[in-house]
Amino acid sequence: MGFRITIKQSSDTKNGDKNDSRNGIPEITLGKEDITVVRTMLDSEDDNNAKGNHINIMAYIEGKILAPSNNKKHIQTKQVSNWAYLDGTVSIAYRHVIIEVIANGTVVRKYELPNAYVVDYSEDFSDSSGNGKFALTIRQKKDKIKDIHIKGNYTLPVEQ
Repeated sequence: MGFRITIKQSSDTKNGDKNDSRNGIPEITLGKEDITVVRTMLDSEDDNNAKGNHINIMAYIEGKILAPSNNKKHIQTKQVSNWAYLDGTVSIAYRHVIIEVIANGTVVRKYELPNAYVVDYSEDFSDSSGNGKFALTIRQKKDKIKDIHIKGNYTLPVEQ
């Protein structure tokens, strides 16, 4: 099983925000060599006797921070770190995140969170492995829960 994660500008990003894609916000793409764990979660109030309206949709992602090399893949995880440290006062803190879970050429699940922001982020490094690890928890903006899309069970196009 593998994963592909794309993090790009949210449609709510205002024109002119520093680092917005029209001014240079990079699209971040992480693949099977970068991502080791993906967990999606729906969290609702536990003390209700019926389905509540107050829910959180979250995703937890773990991956590798690869040492710099000629392929420059380490830049992608650095951009994730940069996004994590933005505060909520700038619209670029909210991003459109696409998470694909792939097995045997089939997309088992595709989650689209069009207004996601970072809740928690950590990095761990060890002198024994030469690489680091990161853990990222994102959450869909509460007033945009209805905009989430979940798809799956379709075959990927054959790469040329």
